[in-house]
Amino acid sequence: MGNVVSYFIDGNTSKGYKSFYASNLQGLDSIYALTGASGYDCSKILEQLGLYCAVKGFAAEHFWGAKDCFIKGLVLPEKSTALIVRERNDDLSYDDKVEINTIDFGGYIKHDNEQDIDYIIESAYCQAYRIFEQALKIHDEWEKIYIEHMDFSKANEYANCLIDRIYGDKKKDKHAVIKDRFMGAATYEGPKDFIPDITRSIKKRYLIKGRPGTGKSSLLKALVRAGSERGFDIGRYHCGFDPDSLDMVVIRELDVTVFDSTAPHEYFGQWNGDEILDVYEVYIQADTDTRFESELNEIISRYQEKMREGTEMLAKAYSLKKEFEKVIYKRMNENRINEWVEIIMDRIGVKA
Repeated sequence: MGNVVSYFIDGNTSKGYKSFYASNLQGLDSIYALTGASGYDCSKILEQLGLYCAVKGFAAEHFWGAKDCFIKGLVLPEKSTALIVRERNDDLSYDDKVEINTIDFGGYIKHDNEQDIDYIIESAYCQAYRIFEQALKIHDEWEKIYIEHMDFSKANEYANCLIDRIYGDKKKDKHAVIKDRFMGAATYEGPKDFIPDITRSIKKRYLIKGRPGTGKSSLLKALVRAGSERGFDIGRYHCGFDPDSLDMVVIRELDVTVFDSTAPHEYFGQWNGDEILDVYEVYIQADTDTRFESELNEIISRYQEKMREGTEMLAKAYSLKKEFEKVIYKRMNENRINEWVEIIMDRIGVKA
């Protein structure tokens, strides 16, 4: 039985819409673009394909879209193959060296006002991103308090010690492959993450605890640099709110992951092999929380309100997108979905 791992391929962020398709399709021999069906139907097809491939013993990766929380792609590393949903306005210019084969489900119905409606939908998403940008500025105020009370020499020493613990003298005689992803995302239903799914088969998990501005992302970036210099392939998972920050590093060749385990993706070390790394206790002035309690509470309240506003705007944009897809795509019944799953499995060389 193979394993199916899920993650977000894109994000609704404070710096606009961000995607990492190119990073995750690098080095593949075959890419199939699925078109002519709604996001819902494509997601159901990719879900079944991933499960069937896992039953056949293949490792599989589902990558999800943050805008509608549907599966947008399936990667089969052992077959060097990917199936991805082609959005109507996507040119799929990911890798000029790989020919993209189209699988058209034939359910698209042209709409006279398509461009105008697309503009309205995209404007709603852009409004959400502007609200998240405002939230980021408030978040910067939050971070500033802790940055000003950090012992940077202790932080650097701590990072070096963790690098030694994880990598030691181990090296790989190859060029490292780094794949950029999101472990979580801001969605129309609020924040979601795939941490349990991503880390399910990993023996050692380090859970970082701390506050905004306490060096969690910097620690993860140091681990990425050290791992890539030693030739280890890295899963580099960006923050779904600020894509310039990192939330997780996965080194499957060492069976190790390190991730930011604070809200809105907070976990408490309930698995065997889990270890808590509380950076606040190590290199932040001990009384910072209490000394700035009133100021912090006011900042947090403003930040949470902006995040709520942004989520509401994402929900509005998703509702518009969902209703329009009902108009421009014919829905498939379950039998038709199953038929397409069998057709695609045969086409990619996985026997049903």
